[in-house]
Amino acid sequence: LREKLKVSFAMTLTLVLLFSIVTSVWAAFYSARRLSAPIRELAEGTAAIARGDYTKNLPVESSDEIGFLVSSFNSMTTRIAKTREEIESQREYLDTLLSQLSSGVIALTAEKIITTLNPSARNLLGIQVSNCEGKNFTSLRSERSDLGPITEQVLHQMDKGKEYWQAQVVILDSESRKELVCKGTTVKNSGGTISGYVIVLEDITAIVQGQRDAAWSEVAKRLAHEIKNPLTPIQLATERLRLKYLNKLGKEDGELLVSLTDTIIEQVEAMKTMVNSFTDYASSTQKQKNLTDTEKLLKGVVELFRSTHPSVNFIYNIEPDLPKILINVTRIRQVFNNLVKNALEASPDDDKSNIIISIRLVDYLNREHVEIGIEDQGSGVPEKILGSVFDPYVTSKTKGNGLGLAIVKKIIEEHDGMVTLRNKKEQGAIVLVRIPSPDIKENPSITLGSL
Repeated sequence: LREKLKVSFAMTLTLVLLFSIVTSVWAAFYSARRLSAPIRELAEGTAAIARGDYTKNLPVESSDEIGFLVSSFNSMTTRIAKTREEIESQREYLDTLLSQLSSGVIALTAEKIITTLNPSARNLLGIQVSNCEGKNFTSLRSERSDLGPITEQVLHQMDKGKEYWQAQVVILDSESRKELVCKGTTVKNSGGTISGYVIVLEDITAIVQGQRDAAWSEVAKRLAHEIKNPLTPIQLATERLRLKYLNKLGKEDGELLVSLTDTIIEQVEAMKTMVNSFTDYASSTQKQKNLTDTEKLLKGVVELFRSTHPSVNFIYNIEPDLPKILINVTRIRQVFNNLVKNALEASPDDDKSNIIISIRLVDYLNREHVEIGIEDQGSGVPEKILGSVFDPYVTSKTKGNGLGLAIVKKIIEEHDGMVTLRNKKEQGAIVLVRIPSPDIKENPSITLGSL
């Protein structure tokens, strides 16, 4: 049995050896997995934090060094989550504050890269945040060419190196003129190095325009008063001279006297017309306002010009069921007269001339407005005066006094409306007048019966 026992012992020892090896390998893997589990969980927690998940909390299963490390990791994530929540809260508060400010705010880095552009700044500059944030401040000029003056002024002030500065800038676009006050400050870090810039924009267009209108109104009152008094005596004296000496002079001298006195009388009438324009500009709409049908009023004005301009084709684009507007009929008729007259004077002298008149209901400044548009097919308004066309004595006409559109603007503003003038892309110009529709809640004197 010796050989058989040797084989049996060899097989038994081999099986024991294999079992011992397998057991040792399993024990090694088990121990390694048990030892590396906390490290693996720490790695997963770190990856979660890298993804922005600060709610990851690892279980503490031992009190040794690994357990202390896991506990420290949990404390760190808790503090990071709390700090991040505070930062987000402060950011939301700052965003809310900036969005509610009427002033425009622009934040730049030291390299003049735009980091913040609040809604007021976008509205004042007429740009979109998606197009500018993350770009250089000079890129505003490529977004809109009319922003060149403000970018040049801001960069010029920054180059001076002043900590605080202030400048006034005028922006002219195809529709309006804006006057802005730019205030800038330099942001420095604890080491005194420039880390960025903050620019605040204030729209002072209404203030400047109000001051200008008040000044022109005062000038108009004084001129009207000073000029009007001597006009009638001059005219009467001229007529008396002609009546008294016309029959006593010869034919040639008599004709010369008639010619000279006619010239004086014509100039006096022209000065009276100018005085009346001064008076219209200086006066305000204090008379009673009534609910009026805009379509009927405007068509009545157009019919007055149709007979004298048979070659012009008036085209109407009028929405149905428009609300009536609360206006002073005399003053608004004066506005329509002036605008239709301007459109006719700007129209070319041919049989193909069209004037398009539109009336529609629009939502403007969170309120319903009746919008009246008058388009011509003329040469348009010169670009150099387009931004100031509603200022007194600004005109492209050779015989105009420059008060017509200024009076129009003043009357419309007295009715809480607005008026704009711009050139069309193809040909001609378009003037838009917006007058708010009456609000019964704001005007308790208006009854449903009157509507």
